[in-house]
Amino acid sequence: MRNLLTTLVCLQLVAALAWAQQAAEKPKHPSGNVVQFGKKAEGKAHAEEKIAPPTGPMRIEPFLLSETRIRYLKKKGKNAPESTLRLQVTLTGERLPKIVGMGHLIVDNMVDDTGAVLATPADVSNRDRNVISPVRMSKRILKSGVMHRVAEVKAPSRSATKISRATGWVHVVYADKREEILIDNPLQYLGGLIDNPRLNELGIKIRVLKPGKEVGKTKPGSGIALEFVDKSRRRIENIQFFDAWMKPLYPRPRAINPPEGKTYYYYQMQIGRMDSDTQMLVTVYPEVEEEDIHFEFKDIALP
Repeated sequence: MRNLLTTLVCLQLVAALAWAQQAAEKPKHPSGNVVQFGKKAEGKAHAEEKIAPPTGPMRIEPFLLSETRIRYLKKKGKNAPESTLRLQVTLTGERLPKIVGMGHLIVDNMVDDTGAVLATPADVSNRDRNVISPVRMSKRILKSGVMHRVAEVKAPSRSATKISRATGWVHVVYADKREEILIDNPLQYLGGLIDNPRLNELGIKIRVLKPGKEVGKTKPGSGIALEFVDKSRRRIENIQFFDAWMKPLYPRPRAINPPEGKTYYYYQMQIGRMDSDTQMLVTVYPEVEEEDIHFEFKDIALP
């Protein structure tokens, strides 16, 4: 037994000496192959990719044409789809990175080489003319230098070989700066406009809708329905909600069907519930600039 204990003690001493020697030989700084947390790594594999911004004036260029041909072998229904021509374009130019909102691709005139009219101003609905969708400028868009838009028109004649002329436009909204505005207890404005000095100064109008009257019934505290009056929606980048301790409630916004000419959104809280201590943080664009970017294409070969 005594010999066994002596052997164990000797083994422990040898292991301790080996560990101490290894620690003494360990370099004080990481080698060049070790990436330190919080520091930028060197080398091509970790270098930040430089993105060259698009250049030149804002413009719309044709990208592709595709046809969908449909033939009914029996009597078709009232709302049955028809054959269509799909036009896809690219939007590019030096102001592309500043786009924060964009409308639909509007085609108000298109004629093929047989004289068939594929699109007229009467085909464009008021909604298509006025809707503006928020744009989140991603690295993918900046890297490609273009944004895509698509429109569908009537299919050309089967004997047609090209589009003789097509005209239209896309409405865009530009902004440079953002500003955050904090609203205490937005539920206090139920049925009316949110009264905030800075929002009033900027002309941004947000109305809190009444559940069960202007919108469907909702569970108390589960969310809030908002109307963005006039063109206020295109002036807003984001809306967040927090409790009394500034913990996020993680709202999930969704558009709801409003009366003609109005914009309604419902914000469903994913964590927590809304009450009198809820705070709403609105990120707005203090200044925006808008323009219609027009195009005219001639003699585009059909697929």
